[in-house]
Amino acid sequence: MADEVSPTQGTPAATSNLGALYSMCGRHELALACFQIALEGEPRNGAYVYNLATAHRALGHLAAAERACTRALSLNPDDCQAHYLRSDLRAQTPEENHAEELRALLGRRIPDPQQRTLVHYALGKEYEDLQQFDVAFEQFKAGADLYRSTLRYDVAVDIEAIDQIIATHTRSAIAGTSPGFSEAAPIFVVGLPRSGTTLVEQILASHSKVASVGERNDFAAEMTQRVRAATGNATLSRNEMIERSLQINMAAFGQNYWRRIGAEELSEKRPVDKMPINYLYCGLIHSALPRARIISIRRNAMDSCYSAFKAFLRGPYAFTYDLSELGRYYLAYDRLVGHWRQSLPPDAYMEVHYEEIVANTAGEARRMLDFLELSWEPQVLEFHRYGGPSSTASAAQVRQPIYFSSIGKWRRYEHHLAPLRLLLEPKL
Repeated sequence: MADEVSPTQGTPAATSNLGALYSMCGRHELALACFQIALEGEPRNGAYVYNLATAHRALGHLAAAERACTRALSLNPDDCQAHYLRSDLRAQTPEENHAEELRALLGRRIPDPQQRTLVHYALGKEYEDLQQFDVAFEQFKAGADLYRSTLRYDVAVDIEAIDQIIATHTRSAIAGTSPGFSEAAPIFVVGLPRSGTTLVEQILASHSKVASVGERNDFAAEMTQRVRAATGNATLSRNEMIERSLQINMAAFGQNYWRRIGAEELSEKRPVDKMPINYLYCGLIHSALPRARIISIRRNAMDSCYSAFKAFLRGPYAFTYDLSELGRYYLAYDRLVGHWRQSLPPDAYMEVHYEEIVANTAGEARRMLDFLELSWEPQVLEFHRYGGPSSTASAAQVRQPIYFSSIGKWRRYEHHLAPLRLLLEPKL
C-alpha cells in the first residue's frame, strides 16, 4: 500500500503531516512510507525521525524503532518523547540500559511538566527492568504526581456518571430503545487500560476473518453527536447526556458508527474496536448494534491498578495518576461490569480473565472464537507473529509470546501500594 504515497506529493512537512493523519487512522504502513519520504527531504529533522520510530513500533519493527529513537536523540538529546519510547521498546539489562542518561536529563531543566513526566516514567520502567523496585516506584510516583498536578479532575464526577449509567441503562431500558443497525457484527474489546485488552485484540486480529481498527473514540463521538443533534445542540450536563443517549435513533447511530470506522473497506472481515473505555457504553453498543459482540477483559484488581498507575496513559484515564483515586474508580468500574454481566444477554457479552488467558491460551482463545461464531485457526496462538499493527501502550509487549511475569507483579511494590490494597480489599 506504500505505493499510494509519492515523494512528489508535497513538501517534507506536508508529507510528514500526511503520515501523522495515516497514523491516527491506523494506516501505519502508509504512515511509515510518508515519514521515510519526509526524511529524504530533511534527513536531520528530529521530529520526522521520532515519527518514523513510532510507525516502526506500531508495526512491530522494534529494533528499527530503537535505531530511529537513537538517531532522533543524536539530533536532539533532550527529546523526552524519544527517551520515553526507547525505554519502552525492550527489557533493559544491567549491561545495556539508559538509566544514567535519563537521570542526567532529569538533572537538567525541563520546563514542560509533561516532558519531565515522560522522563520519570521512562526511568521508572528501566529501574523496574533492572529489578530496582523501590527506585522504580519512586520514579513512577514522581511522574504521576507531576502530571496529576497539571489536571483539573475530580474522580467523584466519574464515579457519579458510572453509578448513573447503572441506574438508568438497565436491562428494561436497553430493551426499550429503538431498533438498532442489525447488518453489522463488530467486535468490541473493553476493560481497564493495561488489563490485557491489547493481548486479546491481537489474538483475535490474527484470525483470517477479523481485522483490528485500533483504539477508536468513534462510538462515544457518534453518541455525543447524535444526542446533541436530537436536542438542538443544547448544552447538556453529563447526567443529561447519559439519560438522553437511550432516546436516540439506534439504527442511525449504529450505521453511522459502522461508516466511521471504515468497516466497508475490510473485505468481509469483522472489525475489532479496542477502545478500553467503551466499557461505559456496553448497553448502548448492544442497542445500536444488536449483532455486536463485547469481550470484557478482567484482571486481578491489584495488578490491574498497578499496571495502569505505572503507565503514562493520558486520554480519558485521569483516574490513574493517584492511587486513592485509582482505587475508588476501580470499585465503581467493578460495579459497572457486574451490571453489564446481569443486564446483557450472554450471546452479546462475555468476560475473559487475563490470568486464564496466560495459563490456558488455547482454551481461552477457543472460547472467544466460539463466542464470536468463528472457526478455530491455530495461528491465533502465534498472535505475536500474525497480529495487526498496534499503537497502544502495550504495543511492544504483544510482539512477544505469552509470558507469566506480569502476574502478581504488584507484590514487588506491596508496601508502596498498601493504601490501594486497603481500598480494594473486598475485591481481592
